[in-house]
Amino acid sequence: MSYVTTGLTSYVKEEGMPLIIKAVCQGKTAQMVNIISGLKGSAKVPFLTNDVVLADGATCDPSDASSTTFTQVPVTVAQVAYYEALCNPSALENKSLIYSVTNPFAENVPFEADFMNSKTLGIQNAIEKLLWQGDSGSGDVIDGFPVTADDNSLLIEVTGVTGSTYELVDGLITGAITADCTWEDSDTAAVFMSYANFRLYIQALVNKNLFWYNPEAIKAGTEAVYHPGTKIKIVATSGLAGKSELYLADTKHLHIGTN
Repeated sequence: MSYVTTGLTSYVKEEGMPLIIKAVCQGKTAQMVNIISGLKGSAKVPFLTNDVVLADGATCDPSDASSTTFTQVPVTVAQVAYYEALCNPSALENKSLIYSVTNPFAENVPFEADFMNSKTLGIQNAIEKLLWQGDSGSGDVIDGFPVTADDNSLLIEVTGVTGSTYELVDGLITGAITADCTWEDSDTAAVFMSYANFRLYIQALVNKNLFWYNPEAIKAGTEAVYHPGTKIKIVATSGLAGKSELYLADTKHLHIGTN
């Protein structure tokens, strides 16, 4: 018995671009950062910072102590592919999926959308992991945010903080604000962590009787968690699964390049 996949091929051709956009640009982290589309090869992302010094305006000898600094960080698009061969589905016969394979001689795959949605979600998760754990020096196809930041001297490590996940987050934020007070006023700053650390963080909130959040809304994804006393969002991501590190970043400065 042969298995004709022309239906799946046609579906992918028709839905190709939406599938790619969903896989690359609609993951947990991707939805929070800047997407640079149409990027060929590499490009420099410019950053502008200002050091504003107010001076006496009643003098004819104004101060020029203020300054403007331009810096650039490279963003490079890598060629990443996903391949999978489909063969005779006889292994599916008499299995729970038989309701989908009702006619083994059909010209069209009856579960194109479900099949590709499953693959798209898998690609999303793989990209999510690369964004946070990718290291081309270890054989990955791209460098993730931490490696890229470290290579460009933009990664600052906060040490000496101990205690629960809540205390670690609080120490991370306090250290960042001490170094740069603009973190405190940012509307786009977030602490990224694994789901395991996120659970410990929520448990610590409960232990501190901080019942200002709605657990069911958080579970449903309709409500964000912000660190008490700040505007900094707490974000759990599968990209940091198995990792103990916590990363504080301003998402307006995180970029993903796509062709």
